Amino acid sequence: MFFGNRLHRFFLLIAIILTALSSACSAIITERTIETESPLEEIQVRSVSEPVLRAIPVETVGIQIGVGSPIPVEVVVSGTWPDLCAQLAQINQQVDGSHIEVELLASPLDSSCPPDYLGLPMVHACGGSWLVKKQLIADGDFGEIEKRTAAAVRIVQQVRGVG
Repeated sequence: MFFGNRLHRFFLLIAIILTALSSACSAIITERTIETESPLEEIQVRSVSEPVLRAIPVETVGIQIGVGSPIPVEVVVSGTWPDLCAQLAQINQQVDGSHIEVELLASPLDSSCPPDYLGLPMVHACGGSWLVKKQLIADGDFGEIEKRTAAAVRIVQQVRGVG
């Protein structure tokens, strides 16, 4: 049965997602007129400027082979987004026997996208184990903790252009 096969369901889901994405993203259409030798003839030319999609580097690929007839196969692909505002725009996949190729493409570059998390208005602070090591707390070295915290605050202010 068509819907009983996991691989077919996977490809059907991908097709539905791609259809929804392609219908949501409209291309910019411009028109221009080209004049020919005869003044009565004019040719309307429509050009479509497609957004430039960016490749998402694939870092891990997982393959799960199930039990059944036909044998269900699921491919899970992950990668690193090119920037904070990137959205998955397109998935190109090709299956040739046991050879599977998957290409992930992200939305075009958004010039208003901040370069890092500190540029996002909802991020109010930064921290983590790189800032204060457990050993500093255990040793009671609050002078070093204060020095590191002040340096982190200066970085945030510098990135945001404050102070």
